[in-house]
Amino acid sequence: MTYVGYGLIFIGAYLLGCFSSSYFLGRWFLKDDVRNYGSGNAGATNMTRVFGISYGLLALVMDALKGVIAALVGTWLLGPVGGYVGALGAIVGHNWPVFMKFKGGKGIATSIGALLVLMPIPMLIIIASLVILLFITGYVSLSSILGAASVPIYAAISGYGGTPFLVFAILVAAMALFSHRQNIVRLIKGEEKRFTWESLKKKAGKSKQG
Repeated sequence: MTYVGYGLIFIGAYLLGCFSSSYFLGRWFLKDDVRNYGSGNAGATNMTRVFGISYGLLALVMDALKGVIAALVGTWLLGPVGGYVGALGAIVGHNWPVFMKFKGGKGIATSIGALLVLMPIPMLIIIASLVILLFITGYVSLSSILGAASVPIYAAISGYGGTPFLVFAILVAAMALFSHRQNIVRLIKGEEKRFTWESLKKKAGKSKQG
């Protein structure tokens, strides 16, 4: 019966994750589809580059809330493992939403929201470190990749949450790395686009990179 419960939590969280904040904000308020511009990605980073920081931040908060809700409800229903299952469901739904032909975001904001529930203090430290790295390098993708990779490393070294959390952390990192595979190639080639404050002053929609 517990496994059925985990399955129901995953399905419910997946459907929640399928609500694409960037897509619906663009459609409702701007009558446009963010996936037609930039990286073609329905995530907060592309939303910021295409439509500006206000819409980008709103999408970021909304995407993070999906992870928060999924992790909280899952934990409330079936304990820590239920929280991990809920978080995974929300991230998968955000990245590969069935209602949008499986073309969603990269899951970083949703992962951050879930991890703030599941490991709040360590995650705040990781976020602070990544913000500093972002301002130093200008690479959103690099900060996202290193942040995702740092979670299973932390779990393995500290023993936080035991084996279930380590497995969860590895899966989250694997999804983040997979979603950023093109960014990784561009970083290696030195072709990745940097984040600049100047770029937020205009709609950066025409470039097919992000």
